[in-house]
Amino acid sequence: MKILISSLLVVFLSMSMISCSESNDSIDAENKNTEDVLSEMPPYYPINFEADGYGATWTWSVFENGNNPAVEIVDNPSKTGVNTSNKVAKITALQVGSPYVGCETKHGSDIGSFTFDETNTTVKIMVYKSVISDVGIKFSESNGEAQPEIKVSNTKINEWEELTFDFSGSIGKGISGIIDQIIIFPDYQSRNADHVVYFDHITFGN
Repeated sequence: MKILISSLLVVFLSMSMISCSESNDSIDAENKNTEDVLSEMPPYYPINFEADGYGATWTWSVFENGNNPAVEIVDNPSKTGVNTSNKVAKITALQVGSPYVGCETKHGSDIGSFTFDETNTTVKIMVYKSVISDVGIKFSESNGEAQPEIKVSNTKINEWEELTFDFSGSIGKGISGIIDQIIIFPDYQSRNADHVVYFDHITFGN
């Protein structure tokens, strides 16, 4: 009888371990798939600067930044916390630059053409900064009309932080309402030194 009970206990524990293992594997796979899914329709995201993702091959033009050093796609300087990805974007906001130093994608390509609706007005971006300052994001239509930027300050320095922007007020706004460009202001302030800012993983949701 003792042998039978012991055998049944071993079988039960083995089945429980297999079930837990399969469940964890399923959760891990689900999370990985969620992170890796690329949108097939505009706006194209996540803008993650990976070789098989969006952003790395886009045209990022820098403005109001002295001699306008280019946006660089570089290795993640800190693969910890909320962002363990391999590649990120780097922009250096120069001391001689204006408070609204920024970079923008190319009209008619890159992010694609889309309109804001209830499914895509929550925009998130991960930033890694050495100073506290506003990050601004705005969008422009194909005719060049730019909608007002929204600014959100980081609260952490020298670590990754995800910032959230609510663009629900942009639904139905603009001449055509058709957006085809994203514009990012990484360090919206006057500065007494050059500031390096890394940004990554821009997403759209609700």
